[in-house]
Amino acid sequence: MVFAFTFKVWERKRGRVLMIISLEMSVKKLVKPTVQTFLWRGSLFMIASRRGEYSMER
Repeated sequence: MVFAFTFKVWERKRGRVLMIISLEMSVKKLVKPTVQTFLWRGSLFMIASRRGEYSMER
């Protein structure tokens, strides 16, 4: 009786853990490219602003 209950709880927890893992994986798939594009745009913006500063100095 107790064993069956603990097994059910464990199954539920394991299912929840698997769900969390799959959610984390999907979030990573979504976040990684956006972060990369954000960093890429940020570096481009930094280069552009530096060029602007140089042109302003001249």
